[in-house]
Amino acid sequence: MAEQTAVAALHPNSNWSSCAFPSEAEKVDEAFVTLQALVGPDGKPEAVQVVKDPGFGFGEAAHTCAMANTYVPGVDEAGRRVRAKTVPFRIHFDRVQEPPSPPEPRWQQVQEQP
Repeated sequence: MAEQTAVAALHPNSNWSSCAFPSEAEKVDEAFVTLQALVGPDGKPEAVQVVKDPGFGFGEAAHTCAMANTYVPGVDEAGRRVRAKTVPFRIHFDRVQEPPSPPEPRWQQVQEQP
C-alpha cells in the first residue's frame, strides 16, 4: 500500500482581508503572491515560504498575513493531526478604487507545475 502524505489546508474562516496593501506599491493596483505554509498540528503556521513575489513589498505583506492566519492541519493515516505543508496558494492584492472600502487581498489555491 502506498504511503499517503498529509496535506494541510487553508482554514475556511481565515481573515485574508486584514492583509495590508504595501506602502511601496503606491503605483501598483493589483498583484499576486504565491505562498506555501508549513502548519503545525495545532493549525498555526510554523513557517511560510514565498514561492512567487512580484516585488514592491507584496511578498513581505503576504508572508506577514499568512503567518497571522490559521490553517487546517494535516492528518495522518491514524487520524492524528500532524505537521504538514499546504499546497501552494495565491494571495490576490487588489487596490479598490472606490472609497471608503480598503483593499481586500484574497486567496486561491494554485496547481503545482511539473
